[in-house]
Amino acid sequence: MTERLTALEKTKSQFLNLASHELRSPLGVINGYLSMLEQGSLGQLKESGVRAVEVLKAKTLELNLLVAQMLDAARLEDGRLALKRDHLDIRQLAGRAMQVVAPLASQGHTVTLETPPNEVIVFGDADRITTIIVNLLENAINYSPNGGKIQCLVSAADHVAILSVVDHGVGIAREDLPRLFNRFERIEHRETSHVGGTGLGLYLSRELARQHGGDILLESRVGSGSTFTLQLPLAVAAPEKPAPVITEPEPATPRLHVVAADPESDSESRLA
Repeated sequence: MTERLTALEKTKSQFLNLASHELRSPLGVINGYLSMLEQGSLGQLKESGVRAVEVLKAKTLELNLLVAQMLDAARLEDGRLALKRDHLDIRQLAGRAMQVVAPLASQGHTVTLETPPNEVIVFGDADRITTIIVNLLENAINYSPNGGKIQCLVSAADHVAILSVVDHGVGIAREDLPRLFNRFERIEHRETSHVGGTGLGLYLSRELARQHGGDILLESRVGSGSTFTLQLPLAVAAPEKPAPVITEPEPATPRLHVVAADPESDSESRLA
């Protein structure tokens, strides 16, 4: 039984790798033509055509995100996932993620971002951390009712960067929590049966967070919503090198000549 499960997992990973590579090329062509339509290179569109292009771009964005997740999941499985390392302000990454999910926040969802005035610097891969935030926001949108409010809150405490995504959706039952971050696992709920997906988003997000030395925590109650919290180590600032001390040469000490005089005459000193 164990061997069969292992073989099945391997087959799934191989399928993810193959499918994601095969999808990248046609998606690139589709995105290229959509950009040409949007810019008017193929002729001016009517208002209805412009709206159609916007919808198509949003849907191809969803596919692009899915393909990127499939590739990263396959690389994680094979131990081939390489992360770039840069000093990043997580406030800016959250802002970028907000732009990505804006077309997905249909049905009147309200998605807000709250950040502190000061930088919150982490050391990691900008694209992968953005993917984590996008996944958390998209998950909140999918499992919130029409017109629901989703908050993205950024803060820092005790050498940890904190990004929380708070929704007021259906919530998750306690017995389902252990399965939530499993690969290919999706929690079925009658109120969210319309939500699609591969079950990779939350799995990949937690694994990417752990690759950065962090984690994702979850608090949820049925009927009250959920809070997913991404925690990453704050970047340790490189110690500033002290400015070199320039020693100025001391001014030459004046030579003092003492001229002996007659003991009975006044003593005299001269500076040369």
